[in-house]
Amino acid sequence: GFTFDGAGDYISVADSSSLGKMQTSGQVTFSAWIRPNSVTGVYYGITGDDRTKLVMNGANLEFYVYTTAYQATVANANLVSNQWQFVTASYDKATGQTVIYRNGVQIGSGNVANANLDGTSYFAIGDTAGWGDYFNGQIDDVMVYSRVLSLGEVKSLYDASVNQYTRAFSNLAPGTYSFAAKGVDSAGNVASTETRIATLQGVAQCSDGADNDFDGAIDAADFACQQGGPNEDSF
Repeated sequence: GFTFDGAGDYISVADSSSLGKMQTSGQVTFSAWIRPNSVTGVYYGITGDDRTKLVMNGANLEFYVYTTAYQATVANANLVSNQWQFVTASYDKATGQTVIYRNGVQIGSGNVANANLDGTSYFAIGDTAGWGDYFNGQIDDVMVYSRVLSLGEVKSLYDASVNQYTRAFSNLAPGTYSFAAKGVDSAGNVASTETRIATLQGVAQCSDGADNDFDGAIDAADFACQQGGPNEDSF
């Protein structure tokens, strides 16, 4: 990731037609991994331009969009210092909805009608694009989409970094589970496998007071279940 010292370091990207797609689509999503050096009494720009900004205010996240003035959606993010966290914010002009996420979980939302997404200044990483609030820490994997990512897509981005190709689950109850693998390219296009089905089997408890093996006897008094015989309950 990029390291910023909070004393004027930032990355600027010149205004371009690709950034202008946010205005034509009326939608935007920002996401980034951040590792702030402090969360106490700080105000850091994460990314954005002169119309849309994702900002860290102490342990909270603030997402600004512009109408005739800046309108802020504030979320209690419980950010912590010296740890990597995945932050995301989106805006949909058609519905007016703003949404903020931390680590793939929605933590805040708001409503702002008719925001102007047509930025005219540079696009910044590690700054508030003109406000002079410089990030102190590290920022990595900044992504900008000219559409609103769904909750599932935000979670996929988070899992793609945290869990990579494997993820361990524990304490799952016996039953049927569906799953799919997803990938998101730099343009925001999502590719997904077909949905797969996995059935988790386990030995049932004989004391649940039910006839889970359908042999006509309550399990607590079911000799086959108690002895682990051929009629033992299983899922």
